[in-house]
Formats: sequence, structure tokens, C-alpha cells
Amino acid sequence: MSKTGLTLSLVGAALFTLSGCATTQNLTPQQCQESNWQEVGYADGLQGVQVLISVIMLIAAQR
Repeated sequence: MSKTGLTLSLVGAALFTLSGCATTQNLTPQQCQESNWQEVGYADGLQGVQVLISVIMLIAAQR
């Protein structure tokens, strides 16, 4: 992988992580673990929320 590709990957991962932290501020760790993420994703989709946001929430909950 080139330096440019590696740099872009690291920047993307950092933004992804920071977004996850910001997205789940209103959830406790227990709520995050016990959420039905399929239902959350479906509800978000009905409201037009981007899939990426749901993925970020899922990854943040696994920490």
C-alpha cells in the first residue's frame, strides 16, 4: 500500500472512530449493548439516516 493510501486509511479510521464517540453520547454502555441494532437501522432508514451512522453506532457499542 502506498503512503497516500495508508494515510487516507488512517484518517478515515480516525474520523470513523471520532464520529462513533460523538454519535453514542446519549447511550449508556448497557443501552448500547442491549439495543436491537437491526431495528435501529431500520428506523434510521425510514427517517433517511445514512447507513454509515448506524455502522458507527454499532462499532462504538462494541467497545
